[in-house]
Amino acid sequence: MKVLLTTTSFQDTPGVHQDLLYSQGFKVDTLRGPILEEELLPIIQNYDAVICGDDEYTEAVIKKGVEGNLKFISKYGVGLDRIDLEAAKKYNVPVTNCPAVNQVSVSEHVLALLFTFERNIHLQYNSVQSGSWKRWIGHEIEGKTIGIIGLGAVGKELAKSRRYRDEGTWV
Repeated sequence: MKVLLTTTSFQDTPGVHQDLLYSQGFKVDTLRGPILEEELLPIIQNYDAVICGDDEYTEAVIKKGVEGNLKFISKYGVGLDRIDLEAAKKYNVPVTNCPAVNQVSVSEHVLALLFTFERNIHLQYNSVQSGSWKRWIGHEIEGKTIGIIGLGAVGKELAKSRRYRDEGTWV
């Protein structure tokens, strides 16, 4: 099976997901996405499967793919808005996604931003980069109320963080 892998987060993050893909004996070609329709059209018919990010899988791309070997499209992530699902259905190309693949990373990023802004790390960084050393006063997060708007996958993961599982968390 020949696989086109275009999602950079899959390519750039070593782990079990890569081990599983490469241990199956598939021939894997990588491109750095997102890939536009005009870039996919000349090559898509050469692949049996696609693991994509935010590439443009239009009806023209899917039709061209099934004229060749395309059997399925897998989105490494949640959103399928860049894949023409009606065309995929029309041409019998199953489309899958990975709903939980990024929730930990995104919730950790939210925490990192929270610390960055509460401790003024971004201001300190800019100060040092400009050649000065201004001491910015930061704030402790301990004892503060944290508001989480929405309890999708990311919100739930954020709420599970031990530090914020007390009465100071609003969901």
